[in-house]
Amino acid sequence: NRGRKLRSSWERRGGGLIVLGIDGGFANIGWSVVKFGKGEAPVVLIAGVFSTKREKKETKAEDNIRRVREIYSFLKGKVEEHSPAFIAVESPSYTRFVNADRITAMFWGMLPSLAEEQRLAIVLRTPQQIKEDMTGSKKANKEEMIKAAEKVSGANLSQLKAKTKREHAADAIGAAISSQKDKLFQTIRAMEKE
Repeated sequence: NRGRKLRSSWERRGGGLIVLGIDGGFANIGWSVVKFGKGEAPVVLIAGVFSTKREKKETKAEDNIRRVREIYSFLKGKVEEHSPAFIAVESPSYTRFVNADRITAMFWGMLPSLAEEQRLAIVLRTPQQIKEDMTGSKKANKEEMIKAAEKVSGANLSQLKAKTKREHAADAIGAAISSQKDKLFQTIRAMEKE
């Protein structure tokens, strides 16, 4: 059943494989839509950052629920608009900051629900895998990631004024590009040849 869905999605896209890349977060979520054509270099169709803001008139719990719903609605809209084969996302890494980890966990609770509703697989790529696949180094810094992302055809990160937003968008592009090494990507490519 999932195989038929993937083939149908691929045919609707005119033979290209579309991946929705995400750099997960809560206040700022990097996202990208990357097309992988047969025998062609990947092309970034669009990329950006979706931001949510704290509303002080609400209780913290109400505010968190509202923001998760906003993220869910935004990403659902991108899925419906672009019909990706799957979602590629930078896997979560936890910090020493409990509050930051707690709010990021809300994103990670929401994403599998969205993927299940839309019948999409989630491909996880570690930050080190993404850095290495984009720059050749597992220890690449944020600036190197931005430069590598801007080299991908179609990427236009200069539209994002804030450097932190360029960083999130670059990581989302990186997640999509890095997904080429995942078995699911390779399975879809094999289906294209049939």
